[in-house]
Amino acid sequence: MRRSSAGFAVAALVAGALATAAAAAPAHALTEAVSGTASCSATYMLIGGGGGFTAQAQVTVRNTGTEQIKGWGVAWIYRDAQRVTYYYNAVPLPTIAVVGAYAFGNTTYNGALAPGQTVTFGLGVQAANGIPTVPSPVNCSPNP
Repeated sequence: MRRSSAGFAVAALVAGALATAAAAAPAHALTEAVSGTASCSATYMLIGGGGGFTAQAQVTVRNTGTEQIKGWGVAWIYRDAQRVTYYYNAVPLPTIAVVGAYAFGNTTYNGALAPGQTVTFGLGVQAANGIPTVPSPVNCSPNP
């Protein structure tokens, strides 16, 4: 399943519509309608070097919310001329035209995460000058 940024835009539109409806609802209906939260975090780690200017990295995505999420997307920007040379357990997502910007999303088999559950994907990183570094921030967006 390949998902584009349009999937996240649709989710944002639906969330906005639900928030508008909830604002107009009585207080007891609001409590029932907004029972959980969808959120995630991502941790990027360098786990091994390939020698010279290359390294292996892994990104761990964690559902930090109180409800199951159906999918996730992770994005970051390398500030020092690094590039991804391969990846696994994720699919690339479209990014804006910013040098060093990368985004990855779940595959068909690892998108659904219960609260507290994690999934990891990996990638190869090559640095133009020196040893690859960890980008910051690494952002995660859930698809509830």
